[in-house]
Amino acid sequence: MLKKAAVASLGACTLFTVMQAVPAHAEATANVSVGTQYGNVLRGQFRQNVDGSGYFFRSYGSGDCTGGTGDVDFSISNMASYAWDNAASYAQDYNSCDTKLFRYAGFDTALTGWINYGSGGQTLSGALNNLTTSFQLS
Repeated sequence: MLKKAAVASLGACTLFTVMQAVPAHAEATANVSVGTQYGNVLRGQFRQNVDGSGYFFRSYGSGDCTGGTGDVDFSISNMASYAWDNAASYAQDYNSCDTKLFRYAGFDTALTGWINYGSGGQTLSGALNNLTTSFQLS
């Protein structure tokens, strides 16, 4: 009996460790607009659902993004601060901006290089869906 309990306990510990290693998908709980203190030019937007519906996370600035990706025009280092960690399923960028997605806070572990999602937007499918924690616009 003791042997069975030890094996069951080991199995539970293994399951718990595996479950912790896989981040949970977070649901966005509200619309968010950031950067409005700099201006009212929409630069980028994430949506909650792969079809572009649901809550939005919008980024604003004083004007178009600068040409090229050598400088960052706007960034959010931790979307969890806005209850949007791992919740983006659709991306759009506007006004000459390109987007770079990161897996973790503080721009750690790039998920993409610079991408022009365009104003029509694109689904963040497969390895990108619900994994963005920080992003940059340039």
